[in-house]
Amino acid sequence: MDPCAALEETKAQVRSLTKQINVLARSSRKAKRRELDGGLSPAQCVSLLAVYILSGFNVALAIEFCRQKRHACTWTDEDTQAFVENLYLQQSVEDLVRIETEQSKRRLMAVRFIASWECHNFAIHPNKQGAAPSTALVARNYVLRAAQLAAEAVPLCLQRCVEQGPAALPAARRGLRKWSRRFRRRWGFRWGALEATDCSSVQETVDKVSLFWRHADWLTSRVATDRVPVYLNLDETSVAYSFYAARGWISKKVRRPRARVPAARRRGSITHVALISSVIALQPHLPQILICGRRSVSKSVLARFQSIAPKNNVVIFHQASSWNTASIMCEILRLVGAVLRAKFPSYQGILLLDTAPMHVAPAVVRVARLQQLWLLPVPPSTTQYVQPLDVSVFSQYKGFLQSRSRDVRIERGGVDVEDWLRLVFAACDAFLNNKAWYKAFALVGVPADSQQGLNAELGHVFPS
Repeated sequence: MDPCAALEETKAQVRSLTKQINVLARSSRKAKRRELDGGLSPAQCVSLLAVYILSGFNVALAIEFCRQKRHACTWTDEDTQAFVENLYLQQSVEDLVRIETEQSKRRLMAVRFIASWECHNFAIHPNKQGAAPSTALVARNYVLRAAQLAAEAVPLCLQRCVEQGPAALPAARRGLRKWSRRFRRRWGFRWGALEATDCSSVQETVDKVSLFWRHADWLTSRVATDRVPVYLNLDETSVAYSFYAARGWISKKVRRPRARVPAARRRGSITHVALISSVIALQPHLPQILICGRRSVSKSVLARFQSIAPKNNVVIFHQASSWNTASIMCEILRLVGAVLRAKFPSYQGILLLDTAPMHVAPAVVRVARLQQLWLLPVPPSTTQYVQPLDVSVFSQYKGFLQSRSRDVRIERGGVDVEDWLRLVFAACDAFLNNKAWYKAFALVGVPADSQQGLNAELGHVFPS
């Protein structure tokens, strides 16, 4: 091998090794500097000082900036606070003035961070008041605060969306959506609606539920020795005419698949007044009431269906409105009383029902007394805790109807009125009549000697 070529190759290798050594040395110095600066780069330290100064020496805001920017740092908030204060004291007056007044990328980053922080606090306040602010409202607050500190810190898309509103161009609205997603991810927000909850305090709920249980125990103790106490629960629920919106798999390759449903069928519903019992032998004999409006289900359709309908315990009330009323409640109690007298004379019915006006109307109470049914009212704002139908039945019942409706739609391509009525009849027979609901009563603490644990909602109220 030529000595000159070998010498040149050796020199090239030395240069390469020298370059690698220099790179490693710089990386090592940067790592040590980052370690000393709490995981921040020199540029981020400048932005940190700008955040600290422009925010009026807000230590909490500076700590939050460090928490978001640094990586693999185990400093506590006290350590970070000491670092920020020392970093500020180490700077000369000229440097501090330059950081505060000079327009630079680092100051721009600090301005946007401060605006985001204050916008984050602004968005939290409505949540505490029970409201979820819109994207436009949050963006407007961000733009106003950022513009106060530095006009160039405001993204153009946000400024146009705030100024023009719905008339903004699609590109600006697209930029607003991107900014919104980044902001929510950065500050721990999600897009959605707030869940509604009752205004009652925990102690008030405890008092109401305890009173309900004492009332149930007292009624049970008043039952004659030759009779058996049987708990019943009555409540109504709205059943949609069409379950076309049931969730499932939708192909992305089929262009805009649709469920063909007439407009009148998308909005309408009937009222199902459901009855369940703690005794499985009684359940198939309890009436299940369907209240249909005349405008949604015509007389001819109803007559045609009833001629082929299965003979079971479902009773249809066909009237002007599908709302439950006190007069219908009286008829329902007469039906229940007739069942108990004819087939279960040794049972003493104790009927749980909420305090809706039509449930506790004077006429209803009078009919219940004549039918020898004892009423056990569920206290207001406690139905989600101690009403068996709300706790254990209605959600499963609607899921059963959705599943059966989906099967019929897959098979036939649609569900007409008669198919839908047939589905409801089948659900009453296959779901409500053929299940033992004693666990639903036990989950709400009725009867008191039940060995079944309480439902999850009650478990939170009565943890012991």
